[in-house]
Amino acid sequence: MRITKRQLRRIIKEEVSNVRLNESIGADTIDALNAALEKAHDEIYNSHPSITGSRQWHAKTGEPVEGDPHEDAVEWLVDYVQKHLTELKPL
Repeated sequence: MRITKRQLRRIIKEEVSNVRLNESIGADTIDALNAALEKAHDEIYNSHPSITGSRQWHAKTGEPVEGDPHEDAVEWLVDYVQKHLTELKPL
């Protein structure tokens, strides 16, 4: 499944809305979040073995890292954000 950066932004905005933070979050905070997500995506993407040409192995499985660098970056970011949002405690 391929997800674009625009779709990732939409998913993140929906998640933020789901925890009722969107009502009080400022545009500058959304801009900072978008910038951080793009930077994280680019760093993950650029360190992918298919981009660097170096071999890497999954820490959990020991299998070689293969696949699409964009999809891997998006999957990691979505998992990270969802985990973080579920750990937030209501005020």
